[in-house]
Amino acid sequence: MIFVHTSDINIGFHPDTGNLMTPKERALELKNVIKRIVALSSEKKADLLFISGNLFHSSPSKSELMDINSELEKFTGHVCIVTGSQDYLRECSNFNEFDSWSRNITFFKEGAVRVKHFPELNVDVYGVSYRNSPDHPTPIGNIAPKNKKACNILVAFGGEGNRLPMNFKELHSNGFDYLALGGKLDHMPIDNYGAYPGSPEPLSANATNQHGIYIGEINTDGESPEKGKVKLTFIPFAQRKYIDHVCDIDPIMSWPQIINRIKNEITGPGKTGNFYNVKLVGSLNRNIDFNQEDILSIPGVITVKNDTSLDFDIDKLYEENKSNIIGQFIEKVRSEKLGEALEKKTLENGLKALYHVDN
Repeated sequence: MIFVHTSDINIGFHPDTGNLMTPKERALELKNVIKRIVALSSEKKADLLFISGNLFHSSPSKSELMDINSELEKFTGHVCIVTGSQDYLRECSNFNEFDSWSRNITFFKEGAVRVKHFPELNVDVYGVSYRNSPDHPTPIGNIAPKNKKACNILVAFGGEGNRLPMNFKELHSNGFDYLALGGKLDHMPIDNYGAYPGSPEPLSANATNQHGIYIGEINTDGESPEKGKVKLTFIPFAQRKYIDHVCDIDPIMSWPQIINRIKNEITGPGKTGNFYNVKLVGSLNRNIDFNQEDILSIPGVITVKNDTSLDFDIDKLYEENKSNIIGQFIEKVRSEKLGEALEKKTLENGLKALYHVDN
């Protein structure tokens, strides 16, 4: 039996996009993730698609549920959905009233573990949704599947702390062959019997790891000693990436040259269309008026960090400024006997402030 496992899509979320695109355009890309996952799942001839929480970033509207249903009903297999900490089942949630799910979709709306049988696959899927709170501190407990000859799968969100805590090894030893979990934004396998797929698209500037979905193949032959054996493959799936980019600056460079270097380094084949956290290193000419907004205006740049040092000749600077605050500052720091490394750092930070260079 082949399955696809995803979670934490967060439809409705508007990530920071800088000047590359509008947040609304990026939100539409997140919405279209489901369409892409359905297409891939059908292409791979998957039997089951698991969505392990936070399909939505908040409680969905009725029209959003209808849109998702119309996309998921195109899948040639079965879909199993639970809610998570963002789209949990509030008292007024439209999830509670929505009864138009397609026949191939199972939505676990209970706050306790329930089971859906797929006899044609010899698979029992157990699922539990979040209800009434973004936290779910009650442990899932020492539950065990009833039919040990079936392939037993648990679909849930959390697993740690106040988010539906569970003992993975215990659940596996009790008879669950695969734990289809959600609640982490980075993908993480759990030994050879479970996984967090992470968000299929990165959602913030610090989400620089690879993002995608899991495709698994599991033996469902109840008479085979190989029953429940899982082969799991992570498939990179993100349309865009957040990338940490280091730009080395030379003190002979002018400000326009610095801007052009950044542009040249983050554009070109395989680079355009991504989001960048730009960090400047090297030495910056102290006469340059550093303007972070100029860098943030470059399409794709999300964050800027200035880790450059200024090209100060401290002795020369002191001689030229003995009678003003710059010279007085240098003299004061030197008199403190801080040691070479700390003195250098203190002088650099102080002179940056005096010359109004932003970090």
